[in-house]
Amino acid sequence: MKLSRYAAAKVPYGWLFKVSDRPLEVYSEPAKITSSQFSYLSKRSLPTNGLGQLPQLSEQVLEFAAVFPSPSNNQRTP
Repeated sequence: MKLSRYAAAKVPYGWLFKVSDRPLEVYSEPAKITSSQFSYLSKRSLPTNGLGQLPQLSEQVLEFAAVFPSPSNNQRTP
């Protein structure tokens, strides 16, 4: 299964976005995405399969999302 140019998925700790050739990016809330970056994305416009998931992502990407560190758990130590 090939990723579409714009893809997003709800992961346990946030939203995973893959946009064109940019790296995978995770946001805790869709609203935290700046309009200049993803003006075409909104929670309402994200097509889901009824379970809050977007079916166009490949299993590999979802597997990657599952092990991606949660932004809220990233604590810097001096």
